[in-house]
Amino acid sequence: MSVLQQRCICQICNCGRHRCPHQPRKPQYACTLSEYQNTYVKTSARPATPCKPLERTLARSGGAEGISTQQQDYTAHKLHPRRVKSATAYQRPPGEMQRATEYSQHFPSYGTGHAAKTINPRRRRSSTAPMETSTEHSRAFTAWPIQTHRPRPCVVVAQNTEPMQQATTSGEAFQKKNVRPATSMKPRETGVNSTEPLQAETTNKAEFGP
Repeated sequence: MSVLQQRCICQICNCGRHRCPHQPRKPQYACTLSEYQNTYVKTSARPATPCKPLERTLARSGGAEGISTQQQDYTAHKLHPRRVKSATAYQRPPGEMQRATEYSQHFPSYGTGHAAKTINPRRRRSSTAPMETSTEHSRAFTAWPIQTHRPRPCVVVAQNTEPMQQATTSGEAFQKKNVRPATSMKPRETGVNSTEPLQAETTNKAEFGP
């Protein structure tokens, strides 16, 4: 009896589609003979420096001034003392005051006239009649008599002692009638039995013969 020897798939098939599970897929050495490497030859040129500035924060070299626009616009000024107006002493004008009025100058013949009499205040007279304590509101809006509510007599309903009738209006109006359903003209669904024997030949046997 011969012993079966195990072979790899690369030893059996050489179509190029199958791969060995134990061999690596990547080549062990780099391929230097290719159209891409011949067309694009490696040079020592460096890539151009981008014109775009680097993203970094702008920081000043000097320290903070510590001066705001408020301090620049509103600077401190010297405070001067408030000027107080000195009060001058009162000096009496020379001469005497003219006490004559314009009326006495234009109408000197009438004179000043008689002094008006004073009017005494009106005296209040006290009444001896008794005071009326009733007001117009109390006379117009008098209390109305309140009507007492009489309770309504309770009506006693007589209980019906007769038995309850089970008949309803629907049962009385629609009474059951002994009507038979009409005979259907549709033929019954029954299987048709054939008297001929079953043919054992099929289309597959007839077309595909030995």
